[in-house]
Amino acid sequence: MIKVAMVSTIRPQTNYTAYLIEALQKYYGKEVEVLVYTETENPEENLKIPLTNINLVWDRNWKFIYQILRRALRDKVQIIHFQHEINMYGGPRTAVLFPFLVFLSRILGFKPAVTVHAAVEIRLLNEEFLRVFEWPRPEIFSHLVRIIFPTIYFFIGLFAKKVIVHSLGLKEILERDYHFNGKKIVVIPHGVPENIGYRESDVSRRAREMVEGKKFILYFGYLHRRKGLEYLIDSFKKVCEKHPDLLLVLAGGTTLPNYVRELESQVKSLNLSGSIFITGFLGLNDLRYLLSGCEFVVLPAVYSIAASGPLAQVFAHGKAVIVSDLGVYREEIENGVNGLLAKAADADNLANQMERLMVDVLLRRKIESGAQSIRRRRSWEYIAGSTLRVYQSL
Repeated sequence: MIKVAMVSTIRPQTNYTAYLIEALQKYYGKEVEVLVYTETENPEENLKIPLTNINLVWDRNWKFIYQILRRALRDKVQIIHFQHEINMYGGPRTAVLFPFLVFLSRILGFKPAVTVHAAVEIRLLNEEFLRVFEWPRPEIFSHLVRIIFPTIYFFIGLFAKKVIVHSLGLKEILERDYHFNGKKIVVIPHGVPENIGYRESDVSRRAREMVEGKKFILYFGYLHRRKGLEYLIDSFKKVCEKHPDLLLVLAGGTTLPNYVRELESQVKSLNLSGSIFITGFLGLNDLRYLLSGCEFVVLPAVYSIAASGPLAQVFAHGKAVIVSDLGVYREEIENGVNGLLAKAADADNLANQMERLMVDVLLRRKIESGAQSIRRRRSWEYIAGSTLRVYQSL
């Protein structure tokens, strides 16, 4: 049996890694033992996630390297599977240290695999990119980031034995911009959950009172500047002129409270306070309730640098969706078949696409059917089996 340490955050329950671990433990438990190494913050919340072998191992600071490797040595694992996003292990300092962690894992005899969730084209690493991601002093740091990002990614690719990405586009960026060895890279798409049920009794009163008996459009995910929600609000203003009883729900938590305050001010200035609801973080039952009841979903990002967990949830529920015509979204969506593409940062074009889905029921049904076909092809059992084959190849 292969013994693997999976190093990642595991919240919320719809987290990619939580789904992957659950599928590995459920379907392939006789072939691989997965130990979960997650962060020590919010221990009670982490331990509520329905996985086995959860270990609170690392802090989000410079000590994470020692903490992870010490535990891996004690547990005598063979493979360490790191999930990588720039700020997963803390801030900029831990991001710079991460390749050193992968290097040391090889020196100590482990076989490191890294899932790179996001890859940014170097040409996009400019002041506007840093402003959207709310880095301090973008006019100063843009030049530094153009040096640091390629260095971090280059050494990840150098030290990892295998690299997993979720799309061919991300693979191409790693090869072209960061000089990864393409033979190391394995493309495994983001899985789509099969179980989308929820208990009516567990849906919150707040969620029910907000939308019950009403038509509404849904956005869900982090409330982050790169998600382009200000354009969605402007678009909704145009659409609701023809559909005055329509609601828009913006569901999700944030690490950028100033951005949320900007959105709230925008809603108020457009006199839409009774038509747009910004909910904050929602529990799984509330999210599934909203997904099941919405007319369609809109994901209007201005940057697409990673596979979309929310898009996977849309496919799981068989819902029509409008996404921005860029990045991974462009790879995932065939326009008019399993979704609609809209120009990024273009409120007029987005409003036109929203109006199409509001009035063209046949188009909406066609897209819903396309979404359901993706759900059948991307079960988490299939994704876990593909991941197991990567482990077996190491």
